[in-house]
Amino acid sequence: MEAFLRYIASQDFAIDQRWGYAFLQEILLSKSMGIDIEAQFAQQREESNSIDFLTRKGQLLGTNLTDVPANSIAVVSYSGVMMVNDGWCSSGVKSFDKRVRALYESSAVRGILFEMDTGGGQADAGDIMFNTLADKNKPVVIHTTMMASAGINGGLQATEIIAAAPSTKIGSIGVMATLSKKGLAELAEDNPEGEHTIYSRTSPNKNKELRQAIQGNFIPYEDFITKIDASFMEKVRKNRDLKGSAERQEHTLSGELFLAKEAKSRGLIDGIGSRNYALRRLNSHINFSK
Repeated sequence: MEAFLRYIASQDFAIDQRWGYAFLQEILLSKSMGIDIEAQFAQQREESNSIDFLTRKGQLLGTNLTDVPANSIAVVSYSGVMMVNDGWCSSGVKSFDKRVRALYESSAVRGILFEMDTGGGQADAGDIMFNTLADKNKPVVIHTTMMASAGINGGLQATEIIAAAPSTKIGSIGVMATLSKKGLAELAEDNPEGEHTIYSRTSPNKNKELRQAIQGNFIPYEDFITKIDASFMEKVRKNRDLKGSAERQEHTLSGELFLAKEAKSRGLIDGIGSRNYALRRLNSHINFSK
């Protein structure tokens, strides 16, 4: 493990806590078998940037936008941790934005099937995806195997959201931050070999939350992320028709992760079904928008 950590030390690497350990084990096994990890991840990153094009009946046409005939459907995907920029083995939401906006500009593409599988990630990444879908000029239906946290944020502007199966997990609406105890301790220490940060006397509120956290007071930081969370919850309320009483809606927004049927009953998604079902729903929106 130590050798592996040295190997990735200079890489742009992010791990989602839900599957990070299993992912590391898979990488270690691949290395033990003599597999070129960098080449493998470069291929994964390239594949994550690819786009499939289908006929409206779901027949595969290929992946080249310039050769796609009229009335086609584009299939784009996003999986893993949501990051703003490209990572070691995955594309970031900025790359996703470029791919989707190219599809908006194509008159041959009548609709987009967006296949999503993410437990969340950076809040900024969710905001970028939200704006990408907000600018849509054609139907975009999400078909998801997992959609949580920043993934919910990013998908709010979709025409429709379909869970792939009853076991699909939806929700985890909330905001969290992780502060390194070691990093805070180093910032608090009077270390002659380290750095000392000096703030202007006229900037008392600059980084005030972090400055308080260094002193062991986390309440200002908690207040700060709670404000961000309030904005997130209001965004969900505005863009989804949440079901039930005010108390039930508050529970929906409390950070719990729901299975698909429960998520549908709460208004977080619109349906549950296979890829073909999602394509049929997309086609119905294409026909409606003629």
